[in-house]
Amino acid sequence: GELGDQLRYYETLDHLDIKVRRKRSTDSNGFDEKYVSFSAFNREFNLVLKPGTKVLTADFSAKLVYSDGRSAPLNVNPNDFFSGHITGDKSVKADAYTEDGVWGANIYDENDTITLEPAWRHLPSPNNHTMIVYRHSDVKWDNIFPNLNTSLNHTVKVCGTRHPEDDPDYTPYSEEDIKQMEEMFNKKKSSTRHKRDGLTLDTCHVIAVADYTFFNGPGGGFPHRTANYVVQTMQKVDTIFRKTVWNQELQLTGLGFQIKELRIHPEPTVTNQSHYNMKMDNWPDSNLLRQFGQDKDFHNFCLAHLFTHRKFAGGVLGLAYIASARKFANGGICSLIRNNPIAYNTGFSSTMNTKGNNLLSQEAVLVTTHGHNWGSEHDAETSECAPNSFNKGRYIMYPYAVSGYEENNHVFSPCSKRYVSAVIMARSGSCFKGKKYTWYTANVPMCGNGIVDKNEDCDSGGLGLSGQDPCCSATCKLNPGSVCSSTNYECCQNCNLAPRGTVCRGKSKELCQEEAECSGYSLDCPGSKPIADETATVCMDEGLCKGGKCLGYCERHKPNSRPCRCTDTGKECFRCCRPENGTCESVSDDFLADGRPCSFGYCDKGRCQRGKANMIQRLFSFIEQLDSSTVVAFMKSNIVGTIVVFSLIIWVPVSWIVSCIDKRREKKSKKFQEHMWSNVLSHKLKNYTIRDSTQRH
Repeated sequence: GELGDQLRYYETLDHLDIKVRRKRSTDSNGFDEKYVSFSAFNREFNLVLKPGTKVLTADFSAKLVYSDGRSAPLNVNPNDFFSGHITGDKSVKADAYTEDGVWGANIYDENDTITLEPAWRHLPSPNNHTMIVYRHSDVKWDNIFPNLNTSLNHTVKVCGTRHPEDDPDYTPYSEEDIKQMEEMFNKKKSSTRHKRDGLTLDTCHVIAVADYTFFNGPGGGFPHRTANYVVQTMQKVDTIFRKTVWNQELQLTGLGFQIKELRIHPEPTVTNQSHYNMKMDNWPDSNLLRQFGQDKDFHNFCLAHLFTHRKFAGGVLGLAYIASARKFANGGICSLIRNNPIAYNTGFSSTMNTKGNNLLSQEAVLVTTHGHNWGSEHDAETSECAPNSFNKGRYIMYPYAVSGYEENNHVFSPCSKRYVSAVIMARSGSCFKGKKYTWYTANVPMCGNGIVDKNEDCDSGGLGLSGQDPCCSATCKLNPGSVCSSTNYECCQNCNLAPRGTVCRGKSKELCQEEAECSGYSLDCPGSKPIADETATVCMDEGLCKGGKCLGYCERHKPNSRPCRCTDTGKECFRCCRPENGTCESVSDDFLADGRPCSFGYCDKGRCQRGKANMIQRLFSFIEQLDSSTVVAFMKSNIVGTIVVFSLIIWVPVSWIVSCIDKRREKKSKKFQEHMWSNVLSHKLKNYTIRDSTQRH
């Protein structure tokens, strides 16, 4: 199935598998902590959560923008979001949210990230109260990015960058513009300075925009689901960025994002002019980014990011303007519009890959897009910034897909840190803010969150609020003649108790579970029975059902072992496993599927084929650093060199012109002599043209 193509292993949970208890606050702030627990991967997860999220600013606002441009405020319930940690270990952070009776969460363990999200996004016709849970290391990155193994053209890329100078309407700053911005920057810098013991200005305020394709795709056609997805995604990105130490000596760490404004387009924009949200099937990626930047309001934000659900040519999932370490250069964070018609502090990411599949929220977090906005290039092929598996593997900004097994796969490289720290030191003072947020109390009305709370008969979330649930009203009360709502209970059918034998949960070979049936006397769906071992049912990633659990390929061959990537010559594309405290080695003659990552490329018929990386070079880095004062200073201190340079500039083209004239005269003279000796007076002189041959790149 589609999800099986993206994950080696995952589990599903019912809303009854999530145990929640609330602890009343005893302090003056009135924070009600929630203790949330569930079991997955033969492990018990116990979370301590409190309402609110640090990724929303204290003055956060959201709105719906309709096809004719009219807008309406959107109430994003702050009590639907939570932040916290694992019980007994505050170093393992977690964030979570509730949505229509189910939970979504991210647990940032030391060596992996565990994600819980609603199953309706990925499984066909799932139960309303089903969730999937998976590990970051189980994501099949080669299937997420199917174009990488054929990326022989440097224009094919997963996450690309653009320089503002590439746009035809780009206008460089004048000296007067730079002078005014310098005065404004120095004035602001004098009032709010960076501290040596940590940054006061540590937050990049973002305007997040979801177009109509995203609203109808990952958002499921509901404003609150769309908002939840965007906030959840930004929480992941913020967590990765804030834990990164960009420069140890300067203590550049703790920097991240906050959403200041959220715009959601529930329908295509109808306009006579081009618009990023208009109904259009095939947007070229660069055109969409350019069109998105037409909004002049974006200069009020550090960054503007577009969430879309489109398929782009070449497997592109994101595009962003890259930041420069020059203080007032356009591109990336803290870009000012001034005299340019385009905002260059922009980027976009898509949740649909080139196959048209919905991406998991885990890999939909294109940290590389935000990394480019902060100034990072893709990692170069060096031992420092692209180490092999023996040295913890590749980093986040590596241009190829990473396996997810290795420690470095989840952090920025030294190269990325150098790029970003230079940009931060030059630019953050002009637009970064201090992080301000609000921990919300439980006084906000909860009707519409999908959970049946105190004094509620039912709660069907967005369906009920929009009047689309025949069983439950918009005030969370049962309609006349209704006993229940199928949104809240699996064994509720046509607003009444489902009869005995009604299938409430389908059979899942991937999870090694038989189908479950309603009892006829309870609204809750009973637990599924495990598939019998003797059926030898194949589950995820060529695993085998045993004891109601899916034993992965490696566990079948070697107990307590995990998949790894072999680097031995000739065995790069073998299926390899690593036992606890052991080495990575092949356990059979089975090959990895074509397209899977190997040590230096992608597998093809059992052989590791080297691909061409899409490296982004700073071709204009030297030119970017030039300005009038730099050139004048160089000329004054290098008079002889300046004379030589200008002499060459004049002498070389003049010499070439003189040479061309001499050759032409010589050719004419020779032809005239031939003409005279042949005595053929009727022939005309032939025309000769000089063709300029250029090589296309």
